[in-house]
Parts: sequence; C-alpha cells; structure tokens
Amino acid sequence: FQPASGQQTFSANHASPVRSLAISGDGKLLASGGDDMLVKVWSDAGAPAAKPQLAGLPGPVASVAFSADGSTIIAAGSAPAAADKPAGPQVVVFGVATGTADQYYSEHAGPVLAVAALPDGEKGTQVVSVSADKNVRLWSVAALTQLAGHTGPITALAYSPSDKSLI
Repeated sequence: FQPASGQQTFSANHASPVRSLAISGDGKLLASGGDDMLVKVWSDAGAPAAKPQLAGLPGPVASVAFSADGSTIIAAGSAPAAADKPAGPQVVVFGVATGTADQYYSEHAGPVLAVAALPDGEKGTQVVSVSADKNVRLWSVAALTQLAGHTGPITALAYSPSDKSLI
C-alpha cells in the first residue's frame, strides 16, 4: 500500500496466510514468509526477484529478516526432521543471490517465533532469535550466546541501531 493514497500496489501472493514481512536495508527487496512454508522475495516494483521463492523450512515460516547488507535472509519457524536437517525449531539463513539455504540453526527447544539481524562490522551479521522455550539466542556463523532470565515464551523482538540494544 502507498501510505499517502491508501492504494494497494502489491500482493505477496502466498497460498496461505503470511506471517512475516521484511524490507531490505536499501528498500529494494521485500521478503514474505507464511504458512505455505515458503519465503518469497519481491522487488520494489512488486515483481518477483531473481530468486523469488526460497524453501528450506518444511513448516510454517514465523519470521523473516534481512541482513544489514541485504545479502542474506534469515527465516524462522519449526520443522519436522528431514534427511539433510534436524527436527524441531529452526532458523535458516538463505543467500539472496543464490536462493539456497546456506545454514541451519536448531539450538532452541521450542518454536522459533522471531528473528532479527544485527549489523556488526567486525564479525559480519549477527542474528538474534527468540523462542517459546523462553530463550533469546545471539549468534553468528562462529558463535552462539544465550541471553537468559525470561520466565515465559518470547514472541517478538526489535533492535535499536541508535543505542545498539535489543528490545
């Protein structure tokens, strides 16, 4: 939708409900994730991107996020076991240019409900994931950190670039 006019300019066109949307930092791509187990990528003109459909979570996609540089999309949800990936809650990192699932993380014990990408110049992109297992996990390719102390399921998160805090 165009905020000024209220005119619809685009539809994500999933076969089932859409649960999450993310816009790349440069504003040129939109990612959508839904119950159809797909992450779809769209250009700013509303047309499918070069690699328009990303598959890798054989379960509903609860959350999507772009890395700060727009080169990766992080998707979260829960998945049953498959030959090439473990069962349970997962975070999948997709290469935008290739459309392939490059990494799988399954450190949470409950459904992964939200993800966010944090820019970190020295370490590359760090990812934060939250789960119904009452944990926040901060990780990069090299390391995983758990932020403990929650007493209930964590269903959402946000990153404040101005003061570099998680909310």
